[in-house]
Amino acid sequence: MKTFNFFIAFLLTMAVASAQEKAIVKYANTITKEDAFKRLSILASDEFAGRGTGQPGAEKAAVYIKSQFESFGLVAPVNNSYFQLLDLKEITPKHRKIKINGKPQVFLKDFHALPHLSENVKLSFQDFVFVGYGITDKNYDDLSSLNLEGKVAVVLAGEPKVNGKSLITGTSKLSDWSGFGNKKMDAIKAKNPVAIVVLDSSFDEMNSSYLNKTKLVLGKADAVQSPLIIEGSASFLNSLLALTGKSVEQLTKEINGKGKAVSFEFKSKLELDFEVNTRNLNAKNVLGFLEGNDPVLKKEIVVITAHYDHLGMN
Repeated sequence: MKTFNFFIAFLLTMAVASAQEKAIVKYANTITKEDAFKRLSILASDEFAGRGTGQPGAEKAAVYIKSQFESFGLVAPVNNSYFQLLDLKEITPKHRKIKINGKPQVFLKDFHALPHLSENVKLSFQDFVFVGYGITDKNYDDLSSLNLEGKVAVVLAGEPKVNGKSLITGTSKLSDWSGFGNKKMDAIKAKNPVAIVVLDSSFDEMNSSYLNKTKLVLGKADAVQSPLIIEGSASFLNSLLALTGKSVEQLTKEINGKGKAVSFEFKSKLELDFEVNTRNLNAKNVLGFLEGNDPVLKKEIVVITAHYDHLGMN
């Protein structure tokens, strides 16, 4: 009897699978090369100007897709509209200005700040702590005894080495404290500084168009990163340290020479003036609704999505 029941169930399963297969083939066959070419040739035409997000070409694409939904008999589901309006903003850096003790610093020559800021920032700092390499490890510790609360941490790149060997690993192989990965930044952030100034000599090789590119923000813009992280050249850090009579080169030599951490508080003046341009974009999703006919399954919704915007011109 169990074998018979299993055989019946197997036949029923095969019948359902066969019906599903036929349905898949039926609707798959409605997608043809000719039909796809017809529609894509319209969307990819010069008239739509690359369909840049929030640009006139994307608006034309939305209107075209709406007309297709109407021709298919799809219901307009957004308060009798096919359009779901989006709170989308285009944010472009206007300027990034920094002064150290009244002396202007040059963006991408002396410093840069990442990630992109989504709002204007005007800040001034006077209390600083030189934190060496910003490492807290059983073999070498810059941070444990330091109070960074409400102060700006100034940190060197990499890790200390004596005679070519890392004080962390004891070998020529560097540890995961080197560079500016999350480990070093997280350790410093845990001490609650208001900002972090990091020695970085490589940013002058960065693509300025990338650092100044437009950012799209959906909804409320992200708050200013806390703490704010500024990456500066040796010259930038030396300007901060000027009143102490010390330099990056001297401090690096001192730490590596002694094999011990060096840290101290000092006064300086760091003024930030970062400004962005914000533009509201005309952006929308295009939605169409096709109600099912199964009395049970029609209560469920399958969402099929694709993006119609693209890179725009240039």
